Formats: sequence, C-alpha cells, structure tokens
Amino acid sequence: FGLHPNAEINYFMASAKEVYSGLMAMQTGTSGDGGGMSRDDYIEKTATEIQKTIPKDELKFLKDGVPSPLEVVLLQELERYEALLQRMASNLVDLKRALKGEIGMSQALDDLGTAIFNGMLPGAWAKLAPQTEKPLGSWMDHVMRRHKQYSDWIDPNIG
Repeated sequence: FGLHPNAEINYFMASAKEVYSGLMAMQTGTSGDGGGMSRDDYIEKTATEIQKTIPKDELKFLKDGVPSPLEVVLLQELERYEALLQRMASNLVDLKRALKGEIGMSQALDDLGTAIFNGMLPGAWAKLAPQTEKPLGSWMDHVMRRHKQYSDWIDPNIG
C-alpha cells in the first residue's frame, strides 16, 4: 500500500481486530458434542461472578469547608465510578432475569449478554468508564484496583 510503517502497523491491527470481531459474532454458543455449557448458562455464570465482585459499599468523600482542586477531582471521579457500578449492578440483574424469561430480552440486554459471552467490555458500561481496550476480565481487575485506589485516597489510614 505504500503506507508509513507506523500507519501500516495500525492498519494491520485494525484489520485483525475486525476479523476477530467477525469470528466472535459468528459463534453460536452451542457445543458440538452436547456436553458443554450453553451460551445462556455461561452468560449467567459469568454475570453472577461479576455481581459478586462489584463492591457493595458506596464510596463517599465528606469534606468540611471548601475542597481543594485535588478533592474536587476525587469527588467527580467518585460520582462517575458510582454511576458505573450502579449501571453494572442493575444491568446484570436485568440480564439474569431476561435469561430466565422473567422479563423480555431487549436489544441492550442481548448486546450485554453477547459482550459477556465474547469476553468484551459491554458498550453500556464503556460509556461510563474511562476509555480502554481491555477485555472484560482484565477490565474487572482494573475496576477492583480502582475501588481500592479510591478507598485509599478517601482515607489513607485504611490501607
């Protein structure tokens, strides 16, 4: 193509990601021998594991007086982080109910289930999270480390 070496690397990486995404989208979620876990069972199991890792305690930073610029950033980050955790928790509850047939499976819930099945970060969560290219497992590890970081930032005496 006559591209600059860096542009060529980016082109090949984007092409590989596109092919990989296409292959993932073609998965049926059923095993050939009938002895494996179904797609819905896998999604429900993974959703339950994620629910268990979501921190239950809400992080709060209370400050008397005027907060410093650093504390303003902390307050803003905590608001975003709590909104993400609330969205994750409610989405997972709804997804599990939809898998059981208790509520209808919307397109958003189907997209969430597909992302979980493929090990990718769901788009609904990515909108509320810092930009990342991490797969779901690594991203969840990051979310847990972020929770500890915020906890330590709020009260350094805890850590």
